[in-house]
Amino acid sequence: ITSHLCKDYSDEIIEFLPAILEAVIQNIQLSATEAIPLRIAALDVFVSMASVLTKEQRPVWQNILPLTMRLIGDLLNLGKESEVRLSLQLLNGIVEIDVKGILVKPHLAFLAQSIAMIASHPELDESIRTLALEFLLTVAANVPAACRKLPNFAHVLLS
Repeated sequence: ITSHLCKDYSDEIIEFLPAILEAVIQNIQLSATEAIPLRIAALDVFVSMASVLTKEQRPVWQNILPLTMRLIGDLLNLGKESEVRLSLQLLNGIVEIDVKGILVKPHLAFLAQSIAMIASHPELDESIRTLALEFLLTVAANVPAACRKLPNFAHVLLS
């Protein structure tokens, strides 16, 4: 629903960006076991908003990415595999939209390290590991110069 609203009413939504950003941050930061569907819905809103944000508006939203990794970590710790899959799919959606890496670059080292741990964790479901690898490959395709600057990035992709 939010993706359709964002696309259909992108001009009207712009004036509400600060309030939407605040709501997304507040909801994605809820405690580990508190309101998991609400936290994932906040991530979904972030993905929807990323598709309508201008290049100039995106930097304000980039700090949601570390919060997203905390959400995914909480879900992994709770054993909520279907929610982890959904969250990784949404995270991949952000990376696909953010082709210039405006959202991703400031947190690239942290994101790459965290996602690499998921991709290489042998006890996780293969679909989760595949989604994590898709994230790394998409980032490598979108911002290759930034990835080359990261130590061991190529090694992580190949291992």
